[in-house]
Amino acid sequence: MFRSNLNFALGDRDLGKGFLDAAINDGYLDLTGSHDLVQLRAVSTVTLVGTSIGITLPDDLQWVRAVWNVTDKWQILKMASEHLHAMEDVADDDRDDRYYTRDGDALYIQPPFVTDKVIAIHYNAEPLILSSDSDTTVLPSTYDRAIHMFAMNAALSDLGEEIRAVEWLNKAIVYLRTRLDLEDKESTPAMQAGVRFIRNTKDLKRLYGEPNVG
Repeated sequence: MFRSNLNFALGDRDLGKGFLDAAINDGYLDLTGSHDLVQLRAVSTVTLVGTSIGITLPDDLQWVRAVWNVTDKWQILKMASEHLHAMEDVADDDRDDRYYTRDGDALYIQPPFVTDKVIAIHYNAEPLILSSDSDTTVLPSTYDRAIHMFAMNAALSDLGEEIRAVEWLNKAIVYLRTRLDLEDKESTPAMQAGVRFIRNTKDLKRLYGEPNVG
């Protein structure tokens, strides 16, 4: 469906399956990589060995939403990479000020813990690419139109038609803003089914308990 719709919107130029599929997946990732969509929220729980500071991130991670010290019920705050790596590597379990940064495929936490800690990484996951006409996205079908618009932006940009590409990007942004505003006013199907998602610090506290306050 995505491929035939995109090909028609581009004027049936016989651009080929490879070109169309690349544009569709670029549009899909433009959408999912820039918006906090509940269907892509995931959690990875790992044990951070005492005195170490690095954690390998999940392969499907797009961006980190929050990091939580499950063992001690502390939220770990984000810090700019250059500031975190300038901190002194002195292990201490008594401190409540702990920070993280992402560098490539790893997440670093400073200052180090003395003992092992269970760390929960809340993140937005990268969806599987679409490769056939029968493939469907992980999003509700109401997002198909936004994916098509982002795909048009990607395809026209690759074709050097920048003015039309920007027009389609603006259409996508307006449509998506409307879509997200509507979802703010009504529960998602997942929420109606009783599935809990982490939206903010308050939800983290409900999941792991009230954090220590020192």
